[in-house]
Amino acid sequence: MVREQHVVGWKCDICGKSCNASEDGRYEAHERAYLFARWGYYSRKDMQIHECDMCEDCYDRVMEYIETLGGKVRILADHFDPQRAMRNNKEEGVDYVIVGELPGDTD
Repeated sequence: MVREQHVVGWKCDICGKSCNASEDGRYEAHERAYLFARWGYYSRKDMQIHECDMCEDCYDRVMEYIETLGGKVRILADHFDPQRAMRNNKEEGVDYVIVGELPGDTD
């Protein structure tokens, strides 16, 4: 017999409650919001990585706060390929700005 560890749920880093979607004790480990930031050189957080797991209620409060600052949170329709959905939902000049060529870019 081999013992394996499995994630059965997440705790919210804001309120400390379970992020599990069901109230009846079933575990749904995938039900959480995940805030992630990776900072590069020359930022005020030089080479730091930040992360935060949130339950749905705390996520809703964070999303509302972002909107009060005039920001937006994109809701992507593509559940199976979020990276493709992000690329398809971003508009140059609105969601990102190109400031120069990337290393290795050639015409």
